[in-house]
Amino acid sequence: MPLGLLVGAWVFPVRSLQRTMLAYWRASSLLVVTVYLMAAEQGLGFGTGWAARWMIIGCLLFFERQVSVTETTRLAQTFRLWRTAIISYNLVGLVWVTPFLGCIPQVPLSAICRVMLEPPQQFTGIFNPGVRHNVFNYVGLIGLGLYLLYFSYWLLLGRKRNDLAG
Repeated sequence: MPLGLLVGAWVFPVRSLQRTMLAYWRASSLLVVTVYLMAAEQGLGFGTGWAARWMIIGCLLFFERQVSVTETTRLAQTFRLWRTAIISYNLVGLVWVTPFLGCIPQVPLSAICRVMLEPPQQFTGIFNPGVRHNVFNYVGLIGLGLYLLYFSYWLLLGRKRNDLAG
């Protein structure tokens, strides 16, 4: 759905929706880093997942005012429905994940924390069979470093241009 909204925003040029969807994709890309960190059994993955959910909610609420509420096109209506669902989903996810933030500093992770690692490990087992945990750790940490560099650049550029999405 988000990819369809992004493509729709470019096909039917809606600048405000383009900016909002680009901001969403930038925020949600931190979830990819989270999957690799959690597959490597890194407690840091709990923090990046929590931060990604906050960033997704924040960008969708921040840019909400830019997508015209009075616009009645099918694309705008679909976006508003999708945005409501995604914000609700991430709020529930924050409530669910917040108790696990205590897992960040743990080495080794407790049994309770390890339960949350099963889905990312199964995902990477399906799409990256035979790859060792230390490779996921390396890729996750490099990805996080690059993400933080890009995010810092984006914030600085956004302040100069007064356009956080562009």
